Amino acid sequence: MMVTVPQLRQALEKELPKIAFDDDVVEYLAKEVGDDEDAVAEAWSPVLIAYSAASDDESARELTRQLLQCLKSSGGAGEAAIESREAPATAESEAVRGLADWLEGLRLSQYLEPAIAWCGARKITQADEIS
Repeated sequence: MMVTVPQLRQALEKELPKIAFDDDVVEYLAKEVGDDEDAVAEAWSPVLIAYSAASDDESARELTRQLLQCLKSSGGAGEAAIESREAPATAESEAVRGLADWLEGLRLSQYLEPAIAWCGARKITQADEIS
């Protein structure tokens, strides 16, 4: 399934009206939408938990299913291309100094992209600001 950033923003506002998602986060989430629902849930879960939209992985997976269903029912499977970033992830991680190394030390480097989005939403610029 292909989804645009505006389509995803609309679904998020419909399903989670009390949560304001940062533009970069919505762009990241849109980029992760695909045909494999489990892969989407894997990518979205850390972000949904970080924004307190879900309390754990299981509730984040259920919320992901709801959002994907909302996108499908509203025509989110259209042919419009996803607006994606052209900057490589390494350039983004430099915006949050030490984040990639910190996550690697915790064996959580698979969460680098959502962590970058989470840090961006909170104006965090270096890993030692994370508490």
